[in-house]
Amino acid sequence: MSIAKKLKSAGLWQTLQTVIQVIAQFGYMAIMARLLTKADFGLMALANGFIGMGALFSTAGMGLAIIQRKDTTQKHLNAAFHSSFLLSLVVTIILFFSSPYIAHFYNQSELELIVKVIAFGVILNSVNSVSRAVLQKEFRFKATANITIFVTLIGYGIGVLLAIFNYGVWSLIIASLTISFLNATIMFYYAPIKLKLNFTSKSLKNCSPLVSALYC
Repeated sequence: MSIAKKLKSAGLWQTLQTVIQVIAQFGYMAIMARLLTKADFGLMALANGFIGMGALFSTAGMGLAIIQRKDTTQKHLNAAFHSSFLLSLVVTIILFFSSPYIAHFYNQSELELIVKVIAFGVILNSVNSVSRAVLQKEFRFKATANITIFVTLIGYGIGVLLAIFNYGVWSLIIASLTISFLNATIMFYYAPIKLKLNFTSKSLKNCSPLVSALYC
């Protein structure tokens, strides 16, 4: 298949993924708004703010670097995976132990446990980012779109079911973690990375601008 056809196919699948995600999210939030309270959404929004910042730092541009790099090898993928995983682990530990202070600052005692639990989503997202980048680099946008749509619908379905059974804010948390977990496992299945601990500092530096800056 020519580059032009690959780009056209990629654009179509990405558009389809975005449209379905937007429609699904709109329907999901409309249903959840009737089942949950404003306080539930507020707690989730506060927790997501910290998790979002942690996830942004933990990936350290690994996925983008993999896509842009012309001669990506298994050593680079291995280094990217390990460095992203280790960064996400550090971020998760920081969030876990700082959760009491976060809860105290916002005067929301429930926030402590919520942050501790949802922080593990940072690790799952870091695992997902490298495998997703590999699929995108190989122009397997059909696979990424199908996976994303599938796990999103599953996660939202679980969230709605739990909300019906009065799980409150935890229905949102479990739905979010379900989506992260399924994304990580299925993406890794379709784009497996040979994990070895003997990656070199040179391959690590070539994986991410942030990691490179730390080494230089």
